[in-house]
Amino acid sequence: MNLYSQKINEEYYLFSNENISENLIFKNDSIVISKPIFRGGIYLNSNYEEKVYKYDIIKDTLIIYNFRNSENLNYKITKNYIESSERKEIYIIRNDF
Repeated sequence: MNLYSQKINEEYYLFSNENISENLIFKNDSIVISKPIFRGGIYLNSNYEEKVYKYDIIKDTLIIYNFRNSENLNYKITKNYIESSERKEIYIIRNDF
């Protein structure tokens, strides 16, 4: 099953109120990778590493398990982006902006 906007191996760029710089990449129908953003020869948040998470989709909700080593996070799936109004985060396909 695919998300409305999910594209395998596409980078989803995070917009957030927190100082988190990352991309999400959906590798298949159960694995997502978070990657640091690379700019100007350095990684933002230099102690940040690429991490692998499991996820599920239930109706229009994306659930990422143990995300950022804390808890299971829910994101609403829309046609063009993935969002969490509770966390004030939105992921947009990198090539769309």
